[in-house]
Amino acid sequence: LCLQETHANSQTKIDTLNVQFQPSREAFWTEHLGIMSFSLDYQITLIDTQHLYASTRYQICKVQHPHNFYAPFFILNLYAPVSPAPARREFFQQLTHIIDQLQQQSAINMEKLIICGDFNYSHLRTSTIASSSAEDWRLLLSHHFYNSMQI
Repeated sequence: LCLQETHANSQTKIDTLNVQFQPSREAFWTEHLGIMSFSLDYQITLIDTQHLYASTRYQICKVQHPHNFYAPFFILNLYAPVSPAPARREFFQQLTHIIDQLQQQSAINMEKLIICGDFNYSHLRTSTIASSSAEDWRLLLSHHFYNSMQI
């Protein structure tokens, strides 16, 4: 389960969220995001990317089965800044750089990456998409991903 707008900015709030959700294994929280599993068949590992771009607005995790019953996959959970637009563009530009770096280091497999979260812009509003996101980000999405909301 991936969550945005968690407001988990203290250990007390994190403890409360863990009690409410009761994940079966790991749960990873920032003040903006959370990711957890309710199944013992999914082992989640947070990939450290803070040396590339320090932000509490994204998490990249590796998900695997404890006995390797399926190939690992990856999840990028994000909560983009609402405004101003330049900050949001910078955020997406940094995410694109991180994904490129992790792929070059073989730390993630682009064919097994799921991106979810709150982008804080709409792909349907083509008149504002350029000012709301980075061009590199849009190219990355159009070349490597499917929008499951439109399938």
